Amino acid sequence: MVQCQDDTAEPAPAACDVASAQPLIDKLLQNPKANPAGEVKRYTVHGKIVFLVDSHYPDAYANYYDEQLKPLCSEGTGISGRYQNSCQWEKQDLINECLVWRDPR
Repeated sequence: MVQCQDDTAEPAPAACDVASAQPLIDKLLQNPKANPAGEVKRYTVHGKIVFLVDSHYPDAYANYYDEQLKPLCSEGTGISGRYQNSCQWEKQDLINECLVWRDPR
């Protein structure tokens, strides 16, 4: 059997490691426990690593950070209730999702 391969696909990043996102995790832990639990995920978008921090608080935006953990953009409904996206990409551009951390509290 021949397997199809997409040569245009970006390579998967190395295994998810918590250390690279520890400052983002520490910041989430300063907040009260959320339900559902806050998360940090890692993606590849246009060849770059980005981290998504989703606190899962109502009316809060999900924030994206670059590999150096500098803020990039945000998306969500916020208090307006209207979806807003300040990112230079669409959700479908995010590939290689990796759950770095989920709040265990």
